[in-house]
Amino acid sequence: GFWNTLVGAVVMNPVLGMASDARGGAVRGALAGAGVDEEFLKDLAATFQNGSSVLFVQARQASPDKLLAALQGTGGKVLETTLSHQDEARLQAALKGAPAGS
Repeated sequence: GFWNTLVGAVVMNPVLGMASDARGGAVRGALAGAGVDEEFLKDLAATFQNGSSVLFVQARQASPDKLLAALQGTGGKVLETTLSHQDEARLQAALKGAPAGS
């Protein structure tokens, strides 16, 4: 099967991502609702500070080494976790604001 990897790269200069405001709480809620590991969420919250951004990268069948090499030099911290197909669908639905399967 596919390995669904969600990588949260926290970067100090906003490139693509979400500013540290109320939307950050919405993302955290979406991640928790999609079955993302609580330890990952704690690491994300500890790294996510005012004035910072988060870049989420979802990759299937990616070589983790190549993906991490591509993110090198961003000046940030890379966090990663793996999602099942079901959790991936829930996360995508939550981020779109729709129930999974609709």
